[in-house]
Amino acid sequence: MATPNVKSEGNAVAWRIHKKGLLPVTMKKETISVPEPKQGEVLVEVHSASINPAVALSMGTRVLGMIPVETSVRYGQGSLATHVSVRVENLAAIPASIDTSLSSEEAAGLPLASTTALQLVRKARAGSKVLVLGGSTSVGLILLQMLKVEGARHIVATASGVKKDTVKTRGADEVIDYREEDVVQTLKRNHSREQFDVILDTVGDFTVFGACAAYLKESGEYANVGASNMKPDGSIWSNLSFLRNLVSLYLPWWLGGVPRKSSWVEFIRGALPEVTDRYLVTRAVTCPIDSRFAFDDAPKAYERLMTGRALGKIIVNIKHPGDPSVSSHL
Repeated sequence: MATPNVKSEGNAVAWRIHKKGLLPVTMKKETISVPEPKQGEVLVEVHSASINPAVALSMGTRVLGMIPVETSVRYGQGSLATHVSVRVENLAAIPASIDTSLSSEEAAGLPLASTTALQLVRKARAGSKVLVLGGSTSVGLILLQMLKVEGARHIVATASGVKKDTVKTRGADEVIDYREEDVVQTLKRNHSREQFDVILDTVGDFTVFGACAAYLKESGEYANVGASNMKPDGSIWSNLSFLRNLVSLYLPWWLGGVPRKSSWVEFIRGALPEVTDRYLVTRAVTCPIDSRFAFDDAPKAYERLMTGRALGKIIVNIKHPGDPSVSSHL
């Protein structure tokens, strides 16, 4: 969550990276000049930021927003700073009706996860039987809530251990524990007669995709936004494995592909206002928060992310503790 500003005076503080390596080790907190907004951008004072693998705005408006991945990769710009310059289409004004109920932390955690979930929920229809792979991921937990809003008839999700209860609370009717059960065999055994209308994959479970003809309708679709084969070390083998699986999504059945429609869902630009108006104003969708870290502890936030055990978003609070929207959580 952040507040737009129009002035670019003084200094800002930001966590920056100048060399390759694990983020908790290579991150360095630095004092920098406050960014000068370019045409089509606004200067944003950041209150909280979440850790992640076009609207009319006036000065002082509370907004939620994000810096797209391609911007981070191309320009090295991230949101772990006291001030950032963001393109207007990557922001949404927080409606007055939820201005006091939506915390800065929740507003920070929602943009990327909710717009990613929006890509997937568009594949489902009211009355659909849906399989969600990765129900306990941040995207999965938000997706489950969206599916309930859209009237999904029956939702099956994958999760493990203590996370199963949270997944059910967020909307799953049935949970498959992937650590205790063979997911593919369970799906074949329990869902081959009444098959799924759509499979929504938040983690990149290509094993489930490869066998989905047994439990996904011929008219159904497998949609994927996950990349579980990509490892933090960026090794060539993990990259090749990911590329091989990505190619399998588009391989025709007569060349050995899966005989079901499949797609890699792309990022939706300018989708935040839709998420806000359709799901947040009614509070039908809320942000699951795993943990909170102070600004000075940002490397520890990445350490938590790298454990792979987070249940919800990992938040770094940047605004000083005097900010009433974050002080109660520190």
